[in-house]
Amino acid sequence: FFFSAIALFSYAIPLNIQSTNWYNQYFPNLNGNPISDITFLDSLLGYAVTGNTTANSVNYILKTTNGGDNWTIKDSLSGLYNRIIFINQNTGFTCGLKLGVSGGYLAKTTNGGGNWNRIEQASFALAFRDMSVLNNDTIWVADDNGFDGGLYRTTNGGNSWIQQYFNTGYQPNKIYFVNRNLGFFCSSSGSLLFRTTNGGFNWQYQIPDTSLITIMGYSFIQFVNKKIGWAYNPLEGIHTINGGDTTFLSNINNQITNNISNQYKLYQNYPNPFNSMSNIKYKIEKTSDIKIIIFDITGKEIETLINKKQPSGNYEVKFNGENLSSGIYFYSLFVNNDKVDTKKMILIK
Repeated sequence: FFFSAIALFSYAIPLNIQSTNWYNQYFPNLNGNPISDITFLDSLLGYAVTGNTTANSVNYILKTTNGGDNWTIKDSLSGLYNRIIFINQNTGFTCGLKLGVSGGYLAKTTNGGGNWNRIEQASFALAFRDMSVLNNDTIWVADDNGFDGGLYRTTNGGNSWIQQYFNTGYQPNKIYFVNRNLGFFCSSSGSLLFRTTNGGFNWQYQIPDTSLITIMGYSFIQFVNKKIGWAYNPLEGIHTINGGDTTFLSNINNQITNNISNQYKLYQNYPNPFNSMSNIKYKIEKTSDIKIIIFDITGKEIETLINKKQPSGNYEVKFNGENLSSGIYFYSLFVNNDKVDTKKMILIK
């Protein structure tokens, strides 16, 4: 955003006006690859990465030691980079994916970007869209893919990972941790902002006042402390100086048990968005007590669509929202009273 803003500003002013406060800086030839992230450690030392998604493209890691006046290419990858973070002048991390190869990509340098070593080509995530690095060992990554995504955390520098959030209706695409306990994430698929105060073991969500704010998705989030933060999409954003103007809610618990979810499947409703009527499909691999419950955006239970024992098979149930107001709703699949999955649906009248 920084360099794009400069370019637009320079184009808008008359050619005979000279600016003494801003001046242009340029990257070397990157074969047309766009900058996907940039970070500065101080007034001189900075790094940038490119993120061209074209098949067989080569992306770059760049470094400046004079405040961006000159940039040098430090590494290249047949894939793309989404994020670059340095925790000191020597140690840095970058994440993304290798094009044509399934799995998130994480690399590390310990000599200021001189050399980069791949420490993870994850099979559990399609791509690492974002990351938050607390220290040399504790790293969070986010993947917004509907079926393979979620939030993952490592506490041993990437040797092993724990999934700490999964919800196909609200897969995270941006993650930011203030410290080991306080963290936030947002999703481009909805207007909810999520927060944890216990290191990601539980997540609560916040809904900005929809009578004033109509943004339906965010692609950037950052907090400097528990009260001051920003969330933006490519065109607009929101800012808080008091932690937000609504209560964080926790009625809808998105923690799931993987060994249960592997045996059952809840599909996205269709059509979605919908006007009054929508269909919900689900699959059962063995006879179980099944519930499908509808919730409103505050977590209040609206209706129980199914509540009975069912044998293995594929099922479909209709939901009638004719008597409900337009807005965001959730539906959850419970198996033997354990929640397997929760998805979002949008009612528009």
